[in-house]
Amino acid sequence: MSEKPVSFTEPPEGYNDWLAGDLRAAFPEMKGFSRTNLLYMRAFAAAWPDTETVHQLGGQMAAGAIVQQAGGQFEPGAILHQLDAQIERGGILQAPLAQLPWRHHCVLLDKFKMAEERLWYAAKAIENNWSRNTLNSVVIW
Repeated sequence: MSEKPVSFTEPPEGYNDWLAGDLRAAFPEMKGFSRTNLLYMRAFAAAWPDTETVHQLGGQMAAGAIVQQAGGQFEPGAILHQLDAQIERGGILQAPLAQLPWRHHCVLLDKFKMAEERLWYAAKAIENNWSRNTLNSVVIW
């Protein structure tokens, strides 16, 4: 008798509702365990699977130092290249990702699939002290 392999990419139907309810019951004094928020947590983990990336991205690199092409567009790969160079120089790093409020991350996850785009807008949000609504409105498709 062969068993179907367990998939860790997609939870079974109804799992997120069950988990949200279970977490709210276990931690009634805490907020943030809605089904939607759990889906965002899952998306965040999928978007940044390397925990070192989450902890090391950006650091002391000013948002304006991100390499851009003419017209203000980000250069794919340039952000990560700069970060790697800074890490090699032994820079003390604090991630722009760690500096943003959670709902900013939700906007970035909704709008962008590429890590470089999310990083560029994260850095700009920090540099310009954007609210979530401002971040949402400056994102041009």
